[in-house]
Amino acid sequence: MKVNLFYRKKRKYAYSIEELFKSISKKLTNYNSIKIELPYSKASMKEIYLNCLFCIKYFNKLNHVTGDVHYIVPFLGSKTILTIHDVKSILQGNFISYSIKKLFWFWLPILFAKKITVISNFTKKEVLKIAPWAKKKITIIPNPINFRYLSQIKKQQNVKFTVLIIGTKTNKNLTRIFNSLKSLDLKLNIIGNLSKEQKTLAKDLKLNYTNYQNLNYKEVLEIYSKSDLLCFPSIYEGFGMPILEAQAIGIPVLTSNLSPMKDIAGESALLVNPYSIKNIRECIIRIIESPILQEELIIKGKENVLRYDIHAIAKQYENLYKEIENV
Repeated sequence: MKVNLFYRKKRKYAYSIEELFKSISKKLTNYNSIKIELPYSKASMKEIYLNCLFCIKYFNKLNHVTGDVHYIVPFLGSKTILTIHDVKSILQGNFISYSIKKLFWFWLPILFAKKITVISNFTKKEVLKIAPWAKKKITIIPNPINFRYLSQIKKQQNVKFTVLIIGTKTNKNLTRIFNSLKSLDLKLNIIGNLSKEQKTLAKDLKLNYTNYQNLNYKEVLEIYSKSDLLCFPSIYEGFGMPILEAQAIGIPVLTSNLSPMKDIAGESALLVNPYSIKNIRECIIRIIESPILQEELIIKGKENVLRYDIHAIAKQYENLYKEIENV
């Protein structure tokens, strides 16, 4: 049996969805997954139109849109699954832009899709805010973690305690993180493109950091292995995969007491108020000064990732494919 997995056009440094479903597809036992990459990457009307035309030849086959390019769903027929990773990152811009995206990225795709999968209960709630009629279509299937692979990555020993920050967009909360680290004797590994303002702040606070940009997934994992703590007090995520990646490799995690981060981490991470510089700072210091706490978080983290076993997640997708085929 076959299932077509539709991916956005490959972009040089955007690979989270691709890596996710690449891993899942390898664990499917009853379905042969066919990777279909859209020919165009831009969100211009012309390229959206051409991508939709490209999809028509797959109409009414078993199709799964893996995320981001929701707008192709109406052109794939009645056996289509749509995975929605988050809402807020797409619904941005002025009123006209917001309205267009809401119609073509959410309302129409949700209306035409046979099933919707979301990666967290938090994302489900967000989807239902804009499409309350979709409740019966939605199934929560969390992102998996390939624990066997990640646990083989060797954690390196550092002379100076090293904190990892992943992502530099506004939701990643860098301004508060930077201020919380003022005068602390540690090193920072920062993955993502720092803005001019972020660089200025880091310089003013005299932070000791290395900034890594344009990394592939293997290189990102290497930076994990060179770090002693993941500092991830994000104010918005659809899921929070860095939490699980760090835990699988054996790195303590500090993250937000907001959903979905607190739901993903449970009791296996130190939870902070992401809007409180004082709280973030106190918890970072607490982890640095307590090897016992570090070890406790590492052990609990490895237990936590087992909840997101990739084989179990792949089985959930297979059950959904089977359900659609049997309708």
